[in-house]
Amino acid sequence: MAPTIRSRSSGALMPATSSSDATLLAPSSFGEAEAARWFFENANDLFAVVTPDGRFSVVNPAWTVLTGWTPEDLIGQPSIKFVHPDSHAELIDTGRRIRETGFAVNRLRVLCKTGCTVWLEGRSRRGPNGEMVGTLHDVSLEVAATRTREILAEAAGVGLWSYDPLTERIDWTPDALTATGLSPADLETIDAFLARLDDDQREAVFSIFQGAVRTGASGAVEFRLRGRAGQWFTLRSTFRADPLDGGLFALKGISQNVTDVVRSRDAALWGERRARQLVEEAPFAVAVYDLDLRLRLASPRFLDLFKSSEADVIGKSLQELTHGGRRRFVSAVTRALSGETVTRREDRLRDAEGVEHTLRWEARPWRDATGAIAGVITYMDDVTALADARREAQVNARRLRIALGAARAGVYEIDHAGQGFWGSPEFHRMLGRKIHYPDVREAVWPMIHPDDRAALMAAADSWRRTGDWGALSVDARLITASGQANPPRQPAKPRPSSWPI
Repeated sequence: MAPTIRSRSSGALMPATSSSDATLLAPSSFGEAEAARWFFENANDLFAVVTPDGRFSVVNPAWTVLTGWTPEDLIGQPSIKFVHPDSHAELIDTGRRIRETGFAVNRLRVLCKTGCTVWLEGRSRRGPNGEMVGTLHDVSLEVAATRTREILAEAAGVGLWSYDPLTERIDWTPDALTATGLSPADLETIDAFLARLDDDQREAVFSIFQGAVRTGASGAVEFRLRGRAGQWFTLRSTFRADPLDGGLFALKGISQNVTDVVRSRDAALWGERRARQLVEEAPFAVAVYDLDLRLRLASPRFLDLFKSSEADVIGKSLQELTHGGRRRFVSAVTRALSGETVTRREDRLRDAEGVEHTLRWEARPWRDATGAIAGVITYMDDVTALADARREAQVNARRLRIALGAARAGVYEIDHAGQGFWGSPEFHRMLGRKIHYPDVREAVWPMIHPDDRAALMAAADSWRRTGDWGALSVDARLITASGQANPPRQPAKPRPSSWPI
């Protein structure tokens, strides 16, 4: 029967084992050296020992995992051989700091065996024989994120600054000044900063900052800054105040280059003022609609024409203003949003009181400072009286043609000033041919019978001499194209610019 032993902890009986089994169950020795060796072999961080002349002497397996370089590739080789040229200066400076202080923190861009690079951040100390002993870890993701933020900040013109009133110095991040061509050193004093401000803004900006330094009030300010090449930039700064000993406050702020935004804003304001001035001073009816065809501006003539006030029409849609009617007009104005210019010589619209007007109008796209279509502008002219007069003249002319045709009377008019001749259809029929001004420009008409020309000339001389332009009659025979003499009676009512012969 195998001997047994009693456990001290539980009092339970356990079978005795041979000495070899006891050795397996006994705790193994894991001293500092073994722990260091295990950690060296299994750590994710990169360990390295570099000789005073800059060569790798010891590396751990993590180098192979991260960079692909094996210990055989690294040991005995200059460490600078595996560092990207952008980080050579940092590596050299790290060696200097270790020799002087015995400690250094650095960030290096290291070459991988595949040709890519990784960023390593390390802490190193000087060893007993002057070697550099350090650990490094991968910070590539952090560097990429930082660089992305820097690129975005640079593109947006955003940067940080701080002002210490005790030293009167301003610290700028380069991102805040990239577009201006200036460096932080160019604006590191309050005097240098103020010297580059617009003369009209210098005193006001200084007053705002001085007030914040004394009171601790946070705020924002917009100012124009002259760049290195003399061009002007607009920066907007928002800042807060931190208390200092002695009752003053330091300022910490963020600035953004808003030059393009301000330029667009100022152009838009200028365009709006120009549009309003144009609308208000226009002698005809002008209206400006936005992209939703809502009325935004209306000239006094427009309001007078449609018997409305600004309160009645501003902000209303074109559909509301036309009460859902005048679809052709609404459709034409809508087409202007696509860049088309639409014109109507005459169109009829009713005002707020229901009175119909005849309008000549034009709709064209309204563009902003960038050239993009921002709405529609319409120009209207009330031609109601002209249209009514033309329609009345057309009616009268039609009636005259009917009357002349019924009376079989030949009517003519000679305008020597304008070198024109008009004859009624019956007149041309009576002569048997079409008469033109060259036919009557001479004092003696070839179609007047020779025996009657003297009487006609005498009547004309009397009209000229006496100035009596009243109606009178002269009997004269006309010779037709066939050679026959017709004896029509010639009633004439001459005008000063129109002679009967």
